[in-house]
Parts: sequence; C-alpha cells; structure tokens
Amino acid sequence: MELSAGSATLVGRVRAANEDAFLVADGIVAVADGMGGHLAGEVASADTVETLGAVVGMRAVEELVGAVHLANRRIHDRAAENDELRGMGTTVCVLAQVSDEGSDRLVVLNVGDSRVYHYGSDGLEQLTEDHSLVEVLVREGRLTPEEAAVHPQRNVLTRALGVDALVSVDAWMITPCDGDRFLLCSDGLFNELEDARIVEILKEAADPETAAKLLANRAEDAGGRDNITAVVVDVTGTDQAAASLSGRVRRLPSTKIADLSDLDERRANDTASLPPVVAPLVHDDPAAADANSTALADEPTTDEVAQIPLEAEQSVGPDDLVQVTPRRTWRFWVFPAAVAAIVLVGIAVIVVGVVVRPTATTTTTSSTSTSTTLPTTTSTTPLSTTIPTSLPTAPATGPTSVKPTPTTAVSSAPRPAAPVPPAAGP
Repeated sequence: MELSAGSATLVGRVRAANEDAFLVADGIVAVADGMGGHLAGEVASADTVETLGAVVGMRAVEELVGAVHLANRRIHDRAAENDELRGMGTTVCVLAQVSDEGSDRLVVLNVGDSRVYHYGSDGLEQLTEDHSLVEVLVREGRLTPEEAAVHPQRNVLTRALGVDALVSVDAWMITPCDGDRFLLCSDGLFNELEDARIVEILKEAADPETAAKLLANRAEDAGGRDNITAVVVDVTGTDQAAASLSGRVRRLPSTKIADLSDLDERRANDTASLPPVVAPLVHDDPAAADANSTALADEPTTDEVAQIPLEAEQSVGPDDLVQVTPRRTWRFWVFPAAVAAIVLVGIAVIVVGVVVRPTATTTTTSSTSTSTTLPTTTSTTPLSTTIPTSLPTAPATGPTSVKPTPTTAVSSAPRPAAPVPPAAGP
C-alpha cells in the first residue's frame, strides 16, 4: 500500500499568526489546531506533530496511540511549568499506516474537533466525531447541524490535548482500497466550506497537492476567519478495487491510560529525536495580535475547553453554562488574601474603637471633675414638677438643719453654690 499526500496551510484573513501545524511523513499524516492565545497555541500544535514525527516508521496501533498520549503529557507539563504557556492545548487528528495480523491497515486517531473525512464512491463521509459541546447536542437531537454551525458556543471543546494529564483518544481501523481519498483539516476549513463545495474540489482535483491548496484557498476566500489547514491523502497499491466504506471501518476502544515508559525509552535511545519546542519570549499584548478581529467581534476567535467529564458528555444541555476552569497557582490567591487581611484589620480597628473609647472618656471626665456640696432642707412637702425659685424658710424654733448632699461628678465647669438662707430671729 502506498500513501501520497499533499498539504496546505494559511493564516486566514483575521488571525495575525498561524496556530495550526501539520505532519506529512512516511506512512503518517496529522493535523493539529493549537489554542491558548498568543504563542501558546503554536507551541502546543508544533509539539504534537513533532512528537508524532518521532514514531515515523512504527506500524503498531499501540505505538501511535502512545505517541498521542505522550504529546498530551508534554503539553500539560510544559504549561504547568511556564506561565506564558499556561492554558495551552491543541486538537489532533491522525491517519497512519499500520500492520494488523500481517495485513496493511489504516488507523485514524482523533482528539478535539479537527476532522478526518473519507471521499469515495459513497461521497464525502466524516469519520471522526467532534469533541465539542455543539456536537454532543447534535448527537442528542437537541440541535440540528445547521444550528450547530452558527451556535455561539460552537468553539467550546469537551476534549483536547494538554488540558488534563490524561486524555481519551478515539481510534478507528480501516481496511484500505484503491481510490480511497482522505481529507484531514482544521475547523478553519469546514467552518467556511459546505460539504457540497468540499466534494466538488476533491472530485475536480487530480492530485492531493492540488486538492489541498484549492481547499485552503477557497476557505480563505469564503471568509478566512480562522487558520486553515488541509492535508489530502490518496491510497494506491492495495490490490483491492474501490468499494463502499461501509463494512471496512471498525472502531477501536478508546484509551485513557497508556504505558509511556517503553515509548520514552525508545525516544531516549533515538539520536534522531527532534528537540523540544521552546517558546520565544514575546511580551506583545495578546489582544493586539489579531488586528482585524474587531470586525468580527460577534464571532468566537479562540477555542475553549470545557471541563466536562467524558462520561457526562452525553448529558450536556444546550442551556448549560460552560465554564473554562483555569489552572490556579499561588499568584491566584495573592489578591484575595490581601483583601481578606485588609478586611480583618478594619474589623479589629472598629472593635478596639468601640471598647476602648468609652473607658477612656469616663476616665478623663472623672479626673477633671469637681465636688460641690449642695445644702438641702428637710421637708415633708411632696415632690413637685415645678422647680422652686427660692429655698423654703426654716422653722422659728431652732437653727437650720442642713444635710450635705453626696459628692457628684459634674463637668469641668463648677456649678455655683446655692445661697444659704439666714437664720431665724429669736
């Protein structure tokens, strides 16, 4: 079996940089659509295709799946170590030649919403399943494909490389036939071109290189709102006449946990291994990277990954709020901790002010007060609400009996003493 491939990639009319990456090598092709903002998306997609390039020549499905897991782990670890790359991720779709029980087969791998199509006697058929929110809703019958194409959350993914330490990889085994043509592409292509237009180009183009370039150019002409990548592969030399795809495709169990130790050892002993990807230090404003994005403010310009468990992908509703869970480091907690400290200090100041101030006021007043003895006269007259203007006259039988009043704390200004009435005559 022989695979002949052609490829094309364009930045599009809106983006300032191309975050897509592709691989065309002996027996394997792949497309990766990076995400995560300026620089980070480019690093994630490039890291993925380089990791896959290190397994060129391997013909076992387990080795290819292991390479995808290894790429996921490298992206995840690098994002955790480098703040400039935090939050990066990528999609990936792979078509590779493998050996199964002594026969040549093709294997398709997929994570994310980049797609693998088959074009043959049955027309155009999508082999992969998008790991996106709207695709879940379409499979559940809650959205039509036409509604999904314009849904505001159509760029929200439920699965991508680099988001979690472990990822599930979808896989299919295909028995090839002469005349099979495959298309691998990023969402920048199929979001701009309808299936009928893709079929026209694949039918008219005589060779894979021409087909890939035509597809990319037509997608850019149709809007070019995202990066565009297309890889077209023709299959020959299978000794099998062209036939319907039905009955030739078998889905393999998805795998989430892979033993990467053997693959790591092979990479360590392989002198031809590619160097790791290092992000250049650029401090440009990410918001200014897409100079023309304001013209399409209502269009999503970046992919997001929703934290939806794999087992719950089938129960997501169209009105569910999809949130992206960020990775939180110690820097995330600095501001909340500072606010909490300020609030606690303020409460302490208020409490101290309430408790200490009355005590201090009482002490100060007592130290400056004076004592005045006010004479009073014993009288059996009931209390009256009217204050008398003069003190009553003492009886004529004896001297006046004056009872001193208790000492009372008053203000610092002394009160004038009341006049003492004269003693009665003999």
